[in-house]
Amino acid sequence: MEIKVHGKHNHISDSLERFAAEKLSRLSKFGSISLIDVELYEEGRLKSENHIAEVAVTTNGPSFRAKTCAPDHRAAIDIAVDRLSRQMSDFKRKTLGKPAHARQAKGPAVPAPVDLADLKTAESTEVAG
Repeated sequence: MEIKVHGKHNHISDSLERFAAEKLSRLSKFGSISLIDVELYEEGRLKSENHIAEVAVTTNGPSFRAKTCAPDHRAAIDIAVDRLSRQMSDFKRKTLGKPAHARQAKGPAVPAPVDLADLKTAESTEVAG
């Protein structure tokens, strides 16, 4: 799995590259990934919510993409990883033939055991009261 981290019109620090590689390596559990391309840039004049991360994941099958906006690049990468993991897990579930609403089968409901001594004392208090 190859991870490419680059910036558009800015330099990406080594610590940010390591952070992105560490976070994006979690996606390998969903299947064989050949390339992850991360593009980080800033857009607009506003100070908040202008750091953008575009992440493209190339697999043997389909490609997955996420574009996120956050106050800093690390937060944008976190959000992108969450979105990509959701996309990839949904795709994996669909290819295995499991519906989205499937639930685990539960056994038949078994009533709780009733203590007869408690019933007799309850009946005697109702009659006396």
